[in-house]
Amino acid sequence: MNYLITNALVVPMTKKDFFLPKADIGIASGKIAFVGKAPAGFKADKTINAEGMIAMPSLVNTHTHLAMELERNYKDDLPNLESWLGEIFPIEAKLTRDDIYWASKLGLCELIQSGCTLFNDMYYQIDQTAKACEETGIRALLGMTMVGDEKTQIENLPRQYEAVLP
Repeated sequence: MNYLITNALVVPMTKKDFFLPKADIGIASGKIAFVGKAPAGFKADKTINAEGMIAMPSLVNTHTHLAMELERNYKDDLPNLESWLGEIFPIEAKLTRDDIYWASKLGLCELIQSGCTLFNDMYYQIDQTAKACEETGIRALLGMTMVGDEKTQIENLPRQYEAVLP
């Protein structure tokens, strides 16, 4: 299917202070065919008027904990990170795999809505975040969470490794 996006403010981020006001973007077979003025021979199956909208490269979020959506704004009035973590860690210890899956889905919705197409995440039960990513189609770099003393980390590493790479 071919798409023609018209009248977009295109910000390619290739040069400082460079943009294309009221430009067209052609998409053919899922790939960008042109940016600028539509060539005479381009046939679109669907045209989208992007008047008042910006087209730019996607964003990348390099540090997330998607499942922490569930604790958003909780205890934000505490004086420091150590105090806050003291409140958050007991809550996180009670999260189920299902909680982490659905919280990750919510976080993915927010990432996509804000223009992110790639993110880096590290959290417990990362296989649940991976499952949500596969279903959504977003690109991700996922890592295992290492929390606690050395003994705890050594004990947890094989379990986390198996969850990510079964």
